[in-house]
Amino acid sequence: MKNSISLLIAFIFSIGSLFAQISEGGKPASFKNDLKSSVQLILLPYIDNTKLLSEDIKNENTGLKPLRFAKTIEVNYNTNNSGTWEILENGEKIWRIGFYSESALSLNIIFNKFRIPIGAKLFIYNEDRTQILGAFTNKNQIPTGKLATSIINSNSIIIEYNEPKNSEFNGELEIYKINHGYKPLESLDKDGAYGESGSCNVDINCSEGSAWQKEKRAVCRIIMGGTNMCSGTLINNTLQDGTPLFLTANHCTGQPFDEWVFYFNYESPTCNGTDGLVNKTISGCQLKATSTKLDFCLVQLSSNPPLLYQPYFAGWSKSTSATANTTCIHHPSGDVKKISKDFDSQTIGNYGGGYDYNSHWLISLWDVGTTEGGSSGSALFDANHRIIGNLTGGLAQCGNSVNDYYNRFDLSWDKYPLNEEQLKHWLDPNNSGLTTLNGFDPYSDVQCDTFSNFTNIDILTAYNFDTEWGYWTGQNEYGFTEFADRFYTSSMKYVNGIDLPIFRAYSANPSSYITLKVWDNLNAKPNNVLGSKDVQISEFTEATWKLIGFHASIAVTDTFYVGYEVYYNNPLDTFAVYIAEDRGTSGVNTAYTNFNGWKQYNELSTLTTSFGFDVLMCNSTEIKALKTSQFDIKIFPNPANDFINIIASDNHNININIFNLFGKKVYSKDSSDPISKIDISELPSGLYIISVVSENSQISKRIVISR
Repeated sequence: MKNSISLLIAFIFSIGSLFAQISEGGKPASFKNDLKSSVQLILLPYIDNTKLLSEDIKNENTGLKPLRFAKTIEVNYNTNNSGTWEILENGEKIWRIGFYSESALSLNIIFNKFRIPIGAKLFIYNEDRTQILGAFTNKNQIPTGKLATSIINSNSIIIEYNEPKNSEFNGELEIYKINHGYKPLESLDKDGAYGESGSCNVDINCSEGSAWQKEKRAVCRIIMGGTNMCSGTLINNTLQDGTPLFLTANHCTGQPFDEWVFYFNYESPTCNGTDGLVNKTISGCQLKATSTKLDFCLVQLSSNPPLLYQPYFAGWSKSTSATANTTCIHHPSGDVKKISKDFDSQTIGNYGGGYDYNSHWLISLWDVGTTEGGSSGSALFDANHRIIGNLTGGLAQCGNSVNDYYNRFDLSWDKYPLNEEQLKHWLDPNNSGLTTLNGFDPYSDVQCDTFSNFTNIDILTAYNFDTEWGYWTGQNEYGFTEFADRFYTSSMKYVNGIDLPIFRAYSANPSSYITLKVWDNLNAKPNNVLGSKDVQISEFTEATWKLIGFHASIAVTDTFYVGYEVYYNNPLDTFAVYIAEDRGTSGVNTAYTNFNGWKQYNELSTLTTSFGFDVLMCNSTEIKALKTSQFDIKIFPNPANDFINIIASDNHNININIFNLFGKKVYSKDSSDPISKIDISELPSGLYIISVVSENSQISKRIVISR
């Protein structure tokens, strides 16, 4: 009865990846189409790895701890002057170009121009197709037009651009840097130098890090310009408004700031466990302040870390006194997140190297862990979990973990008067005069994640019928009307949205729609509808994912079901989603359809499967609001259509920002009026966060735009 018709998408998403800033998953069009032309590999100039390694040994004698792993090759290749174009029968255009660097252990690309239309996709992969970066889409575009990508573990690399028929404009890609990796940072089954740091290093999720689970969420690995690695930390400001300010070291600079890539939550899930995920990234930043006399650098990320990154903004202290003990969280050798501890008080030290005299804190001996190349820029925390410095360098390594120097936070604060040479202007914008500030957890009351019955060993597919028209997950001759997947939660959770992998989406009438639904459970079948939302079929695009937010959070507990209902404009409308390839009689089935009553798929045939969609669930209905008794706001209507009204409780000057679920700011306004009417007619339907800042207070509330 079932017939597999397509394996268009191999599932490479993992939990949280739908919010990833760098990659959206999927496979290049050439993987599923026979192309007439082959990819010609362009031979790059020879790079002497041995010579570069010798240079690194000399640099290590300076004690500075960035990690160089690649050498830049400057090029000039674009979609007009090189590569091959091919047009498929469906009108889709494919552009490909390849590069080969003989002695390279890895390669990564930086685009000087990245401008592509909606629906277009860029992929980067190795020749045997075991590593794929992408899809990069128009969502990855930043104001400077650049795109910095992560690493492919190969000496050859293929770049493929897919552009749909009738795009609103022709995409433009220009490659100007190819970075030749000469140090072994990756293997085929691990990323980012996993396991390459010294054996004395301690994973952040070991017992030594149990008291630092908030602060670890502030720490990122950075790849700068595709050639160097450092560490750094999200840092709080006195407005506590979640401005994505990030502290690292001045000596980590030297590469354009729009070529930096920040890796969030790169850590082993357990103590001495497996490699971590590298799918939560943000590309690009802007310089705010730095100094060559004091080794600090403050940047602002190109976008706000979204909720699923669970960002934390670390606190700080301007104290000039030693603390009882100190802690550092960092990425030595670019490895998964580690923790180092000194159980003694730090002392003032002089690093030299052109930095101001006695401008550093000296850690004489690490009692737990150490630091290495790649740890540069990481924060030094005091006993109260506040930043008091950032790493410049030193002699510490496994077996001799002594004498590390951290640039002093109190001197970086305002020793030099210019805004671009101090932290004060940026971290205390309201001149509060605070000398210490605790960390800020914007989502302390909300823990969200995506849940799916689709596993990382499943393949997304779609099934039609051998003899009748239609699909197992949409309109068909048999008249299936509703489709659901079974979930379970041991505690109360709130369903906020569903991410659907769309296989077919054609509406003969612009008003044709489906209804997303959440059901409770009765006798192991969907029962009462707990919440729903109508969505026009025209909103979906085939062979893509579509995140749909519900009008309001839907409370669920125990067994519940998430899915959709289709309506028949027979046989003109066509809607279907991807499901897991048949798991066989020994597999687990969680998929249901309403066919003369609810039935599991393996009751109707031999098909054992689950739907491929992700469900966005949180443990609360509200994002934490920072309020005072003197300041509050009201936002209405909610859900909204074309306008929202914001009423502040008094006449404070306020700053209003609206962020989408990807953390991107989509609206900003300053207002001195306690009543503000905001036009949101240009924003697409979905969930948004409104942040309203008033003097020392900030309130974040969620709204839904629904049309």
